[in-house]
Amino acid sequence: MSLLLCIGAECFRLQVVGKLSQHKSFAGTYIAKWAQQEEREADVKGTGGTNFMPALGGYQATTAKHRLQQAG
Repeated sequence: MSLLLCIGAECFRLQVVGKLSQHKSFAGTYIAKWAQQEEREADVKGTGGTNFMPALGGYQATTAKHRLQQAG
């Protein structure tokens, strides 16, 4: 894998991690916080019926750990 490709892939990964972080922040501020106040529940469910805040954190952590591997 060329150096330029590696640098580009790392820049892209960092951009995605940043967007996921921003998405989680917005979801916490504008959805979870207000839903908890209305429903008086600790675990606010998303439209799919799951607690979406841990899922968003998991997507962010998985993406942050991902690295392209050089072909053999």
